[in-house]
Amino acid sequence: MLHARDRRDRLAAGSCVSRVVECAGYLADESVFNLVRDGIAGVMAERAIAAPVYVCHSLGCFVGLDAASREADAIVIAINMPASPWHGFRRACITAARMTQIASTQGIAEATIFRDSWVYFGRPGIDDLSRQRLKHIHRQTNCYATPRRQDTALFLKTVMLEHRPKGPHLPRVLLVQGDHDTIAPAHHANLLRKRLPHSVLVSLKGGHVLPVTHPQEVVREVDRFLSMN
Repeated sequence: MLHARDRRDRLAAGSCVSRVVECAGYLADESVFNLVRDGIAGVMAERAIAAPVYVCHSLGCFVGLDAASREADAIVIAINMPASPWHGFRRACITAARMTQIASTQGIAEATIFRDSWVYFGRPGIDDLSRQRLKHIHRQTNCYATPRRQDTALFLKTVMLEHRPKGPHLPRVLLVQGDHDTIAPAHHANLLRKRLPHSVLVSLKGGHVLPVTHPQEVVREVDRFLSMN
């Protein structure tokens, strides 16, 4: 690995600056990458990566993979990718139904806590330590707040991409999954491998927003992947 000074020199010379495209998922925005953005950029510089890099989360992975198939030498970092758009949407609807039930019996605040606990930590309950982590997280990201028009558009786009012929290129793909992810569950890993047989899949002990809850681990896996490729 290059020293920090060498990395700065390379960046200053513009010799290894890659084009990074961020593709956020349903209900999320680009702030989902706030905690991994600099780390991934640093890894790209250290590895002298000049190829386009798509850093994607959840449904955004389908958009990034489609775009990367149309660019030579592209790399995709797919984080918390569902086996298909329909798989992810169905799991999200199950969580939303449970939220509605909790909101009607215990109030909106409890329903919000339930949602955050599932999404961020992959469990139905939340303890004091998790509450403190959420406060810190919410100061740095706006993801998973309220549904927006672009969320519906994203889902429809991913469904259409399922039937769109892919481009001529086969991008290198790192799949980073949370072993407690309720939207893209670990037991769907075999379905992902069938979809992307040449990808590398790694699992982290987390929920559906690994770039937010496990940023250092995500950057470490990106670095490891690029060192082997």
